[in-house]
Amino acid sequence: MRRCVLLQVLFMLMLISAASVSAENVKGEENVFAVQEKMFHNYHELALLTGYIASDDFYHVLPVGVAYNFHFDDRISWDARLYANFNMEKDILKDLLNDFGAAPVAYYEPKFQLLTHVVIRPFYGKDAILNKSVINHETYFLAGGGIDFYTTNYSDGITAGKDEAALIISMGAGIKYFINQKVNLAIELRDYVTYRGDEVVNSMWFGVNVGFSFNLGARPSYSDETLNILNGYLKDK
Repeated sequence: MRRCVLLQVLFMLMLISAASVSAENVKGEENVFAVQEKMFHNYHELALLTGYIASDDFYHVLPVGVAYNFHFDDRISWDARLYANFNMEKDILKDLLNDFGAAPVAYYEPKFQLLTHVVIRPFYGKDAILNKSVINHETYFLAGGGIDFYTTNYSDGITAGKDEAALIISMGAGIKYFINQKVNLAIELRDYVTYRGDEVVNSMWFGVNVGFSFNLGARPSYSDETLNILNGYLKDK
């Protein structure tokens, strides 16, 4: 019985609270949201790229490269990237030969990638670090494609490797932290699909990029007519 009474009291309190909130909205009080313009926007950006691809069957792949980004506005960008891969052979080939006396007839070693993406940057915010400093960041999504240059190696030890190229489809997401007006640090996770003849290879990429942004000319400044009138009035006084 007591439990039923307690539940009824809690239900009545919830109704009173909801009615109070509704009454505040009826009075015309608006919810206030603090939306801030992006502080660290430049039109051009050069970036140094590093990463790791763990999903390759026969190599630990460590890409290193450069990128150029053009930011059309605060939301949409375009980038072009060039990577060179530093590869460390995994033990799987030796294990197949030593344990089973067999190895694949041919296997692929990635060499270079040339990629381009459309970048959408819808989310922007800031975090407090130990309540002592603030760092701004944005989250972005990218999609595009390019060309994968690779070498087809043969396990017979006789046939020479053959350099080839294949189409890549690339997509992913990242978060970029703005160290200051010019320098940023980005963390990316991407998935790209390579079409090597009849074979489709899916690779996961984890990358850390350091970017340097700049303008070739002054960025157009924000102007509000009302503020300009008030500013002129104050100057006259």
